[in-house]
Amino acid sequence: MNDGNLTDRIIEEARKVGLDHLMTRNRAQKGIQTFRERFSTLSNWKKQLGITALRQRYITTHFGRKIPFTKGEYSAPCYWAQGTEVELMLHLIIALGAKLKADFPETHIKMFLHDELILETPKEDAHAVAELLRTAMEKVFIWRFPQAPLINLLDIHINECWGNLK
Repeated sequence: MNDGNLTDRIIEEARKVGLDHLMTRNRAQKGIQTFRERFSTLSNWKKQLGITALRQRYITTHFGRKIPFTKGEYSAPCYWAQGTEVELMLHLIIALGAKLKADFPETHIKMFLHDELILETPKEDAHAVAELLRTAMEKVFIWRFPQAPLINLLDIHINECWGNLK
């Protein structure tokens, strides 16, 4: 995405939430420039990842798995992030599954989608299972990203019906 398109998207998003009177074209462009300067390492990594993925025709995730890749350069970071996310969730499910089977045999992992995990457990175990889930998710995250902060990493909800979650 070029800067002109990005500027237009920023202005459009500001309009959608009623802040278009605050977001000028100049202000949007300045924000893009400031972001790129402040996070130049991230911008450089994303660009290099895209170039390498197009040349090799695959993306290598954080865990070393190779995902076929033929999209445009700007899609590469999404492939890397989502591929890595799936691997983290699978590590979590394996570790959590064994612990649940031993400590909470009536609790079952029902579904996972991207970064969400749905468990079904008896009401009386819900808070203990939620704490176990929190601990397991944090351990898996720290294992792969030891320097990353845990602040606001998890948002665990307990409800009687899946449809009422969120």
